[in-house]
Amino acid sequence: MKKCICAVSAVLIFLFLLSGCFPDGKPKQPNNTTSDWNRNPNSIITTPSEIQKTLSDNIILDATVKVVAKTPSCAYKAVPFNFDYNKLPDIFLQGKSDVQYKEQRHPTTNEIIWRSFNADDGSVVIVNYEGASNSLTFSEKAFGDYPYALSMYAYEGWLRSDFREKFPLETLEDINKEAAITLVREKLDTFGIPVLDTPEVYCLDLEHLQKDFEANWKDFENPKYPDGKHPEWKKEHEAYVVAFQAALPDDAPITRISYMPDSIYNNAVFGSRFVGVVGKEGLIFLSISGAYDVQEERSLSGPVISLETACDRMAATYDNILVTDPIEIQEIRLEYVPRYINAENYEFEIIPAWVFQGIQETNDEKGGTHTDDVLVLIDAVTGKEIPNEGVF
Repeated sequence: MKKCICAVSAVLIFLFLLSGCFPDGKPKQPNNTTSDWNRNPNSIITTPSEIQKTLSDNIILDATVKVVAKTPSCAYKAVPFNFDYNKLPDIFLQGKSDVQYKEQRHPTTNEIIWRSFNADDGSVVIVNYEGASNSLTFSEKAFGDYPYALSMYAYEGWLRSDFREKFPLETLEDINKEAAITLVREKLDTFGIPVLDTPEVYCLDLEHLQKDFEANWKDFENPKYPDGKHPEWKKEHEAYVVAFQAALPDDAPITRISYMPDSIYNNAVFGSRFVGVVGKEGLIFLSISGAYDVQEERSLSGPVISLETACDRMAATYDNILVTDPIEIQEIRLEYVPRYINAENYEFEIIPAWVFQGIQETNDEKGGTHTDDVLVLIDAVTGKEIPNEGVF
């Protein structure tokens, strides 16, 4: 299948997605361009911040363009980050009583699938070892009791694309924004996970929480309560959502995109998604998914291809495919993307790639339209496609 997957509406509380903006990216240059240094520090590559172009009858570029702060010169060998579960109670559950350890093993291999520590007040921290993610989730009882996740996520852990539109406030009255950012950053620093300095921050304020719930989730059943209803939002439930982006040793960001590689692999490749929620009483939720431990660094085998070349290579991936419905590319990013070296042992190479994301609207059997996500990954050095079966 070509790189399309249907956007579903199921909300998963313990997953997340970061925004595609690089807060420490280049300053704007004249003529609507952004600057990027080549390996030669005396040379500057200019890349437009937006592009509008028709590549073929049914492939259209109407996209924002974002590039890493420095032109990539290295690739990295990495493995999924390994959380020291013995330290988790001290990091997340300090001062809580009756902390219980639990684990679950695979019925066939007897390998541990997840470990958790549960406190008597309903707070829990879980490490999931399934697949290549090694994800960690911390949650206070309040986060599970109230529908925070319904307002935060679009589907499958992706922070909703209209977050800023639906929750436009910049600050909350009763919670210090900088302290909230620092709290989430300190938890990530505890594990030694490098991130970009400036996160995306969103305000879950009472007014817009109520509006969003009434508009979208009023009739959504809550399985935790016998009557299926959700508890009522109150002022004390306001919170900041703080989303950091993972960084490599050269401070370049790792993509937030998770994708299914081609059909020879059974496991997804996870992008890096780090999201914390800070309320009046402190941290009430933290999700760390797609963190990597860099093992080796090597120089790239050649220079990074230009945006123009990358666009041509992207269009060429459809040369042998009959495209009857228009594809619109809405985002183009030059960023680091993990791919398997050894899927059995979860070994990765993290390389620079041109990432093309967009949509394709198709007609369904009932005469309506259906919107699919489109993802094309192009190796930024070789210009070859990195096969994928769709956004995960």
